[in-house]
Amino acid sequence: MHDDTYLIPDIVAESQAAIGAIYAEADRPEDINGLVLLRPLGLNVEQIGNSPRNRAKNLLGRAAATLFQSDQSIFHDRWNAYVANRLLKRLSCHTLTQLGIGLSEDMIPLLTKQAEARSEEGKKTALLIGGKDRMMKPDELLAAREKAGASALDLIMIEEASHRSLATRRGAKDLAFAVDYLAA
Repeated sequence: MHDDTYLIPDIVAESQAAIGAIYAEADRPEDINGLVLLRPLGLNVEQIGNSPRNRAKNLLGRAAATLFQSDQSIFHDRWNAYVANRLLKRLSCHTLTQLGIGLSEDMIPLLTKQAEARSEEGKKTALLIGGKDRMMKPDELLAAREKAGASALDLIMIEEASHRSLATRRGAKDLAFAVDYLAA
């Protein structure tokens, strides 16, 4: 027999995937329960640069600085070196263009509107940011959140965290924070 009930999924989106998650939630809000954006791209557009080219250039510089932070460093362990190698093999002008386009629209107004509506329905929306993130800098994300008046947008701050991939061992701990937040 077929049961018409189903679980409404939570979404945890990291970095540039945050933009897609925001659009997906805007398009089908009834199909998404909890939403957590880990170190999201697209919320601090003004602080990164004034044109797609400048944003891509600044983001590349920030990414390079992030690779050498202690827990993300390729010198920290072999797994981080493997992940960095895989990322560099995928890096191309096309990727940088996509990042520039992804940073061309400030997503905070749409996310703020969604968070308010979701809050009224009892659904959770949060930003998970790292206190040591050099790519999506916490002070920039906090300023964007404050400027937008996004009080319905919860904030999870991991003080010791940098901008690290979920593919790393420490990134998996960040995912655990997001899952715990959604389960609470």
